[in-house]
Amino acid sequence: MTKAAVPSLLSKLVVDKEKLSFAMEQEKRKSQADLEISLSPEERKSAMEEWLKFNRSIREIRVRAKRASGTRQSVRNENPAAGTSDSEWAARLLRYELLKLNNDQFQST
Repeated sequence: MTKAAVPSLLSKLVVDKEKLSFAMEQEKRKSQADLEISLSPEERKSAMEEWLKFNRSIREIRVRAKRASGTRQSVRNENPAAGTSDSEWAARLLRYELLKLNNDQFQST
């Protein structure tokens, strides 16, 4: 395999992954709709209440985890970008040094 073929294979892989993700999401929606249609109104209401409790507990766990890790996040606002300026975000970002590569993509200098 040539070095020129690697980027094209990687881009094809990314496109195929996106197509697969899209197809899986469509199938998931169809399955969910089929399940909801098959449930009686009482079962549907019960399932929805269970899901709401589960979703609420997941959000609470995320908030506790963020607080424990020292990251501040509003309990009411799930969107961390709201009310945060670009300079505040830049100050929070970690800085990483990237490897410097020579002409051969797989060997570092």
